[in-house]
Amino acid sequence: MKLHINDAASLLNLPVNTLKRWIRQGRVPINRSEDICIFKEEKLHEWAKRNNFSFSEKKNIDKKLIETSTHILSSAISKGKVLYDAEGKTKEEIFSYVVKKLGIGDSELENEFLKRLLEREELSSTGIGKGVAIPHPREPIDNLFSSPFIAVVFPKEPIEFDSIDNKLVFVLFFLVSKNVKEHLKLLSNLSYCLRHENFIGILQDKPSMEKIITEIEFFENQLLNQ
Repeated sequence: MKLHINDAASLLNLPVNTLKRWIRQGRVPINRSEDICIFKEEKLHEWAKRNNFSFSEKKNIDKKLIETSTHILSSAISKGKVLYDAEGKTKEEIFSYVVKKLGIGDSELENEFLKRLLEREELSSTGIGKGVAIPHPREPIDNLFSSPFIAVVFPKEPIEFDSIDNKLVFVLFFLVSKNVKEHLKLLSNLSYCLRHENFIGILQDKPSMEKIITEIEFFENQLLNQ
């Protein structure tokens, strides 16, 4: 059966924009007729099975629901920033640099956010190993952002972070959420991604935001089958 892109997105439980991006990157099997993309259901099913993605017969999937629940991590990063060559040789210096770059626009909120980040580090390091840290306030801040927000930060030079494996940190995921449930979901999805060595390898190359989001969406779709 030949499928329209909206049908293909529904079968794969994907937002249409995500599927379009994967098509541009050559990750999804398609046939082209001039400028029209044609999907064959059987080949799409084989591809989904091979890549451990869900494949649904339900055509009327609520794409907004998929975006906000299944893809909460990639959505939060798309609403955030990716900062390269961040200045700072210590936690305090990196945190101060990042808070200024977030464009919060309110000095009191900036100072409060920085204070809460540092207070959380005093409890225990958010350096989780493998050169990765996930700084975040101990408690959600409901007046900072209207939706989940993650800034991915690559320091100019790896920094000492008191990580559990004593490795220097080369990438930080600054995580902000509005409630505990949201916070735990973001951490869970990010932890799943970071279990995969190939994802760590991609991060070491300091990829673009689009590349980071694409890889995370891949992993978030794998979570659908678990």
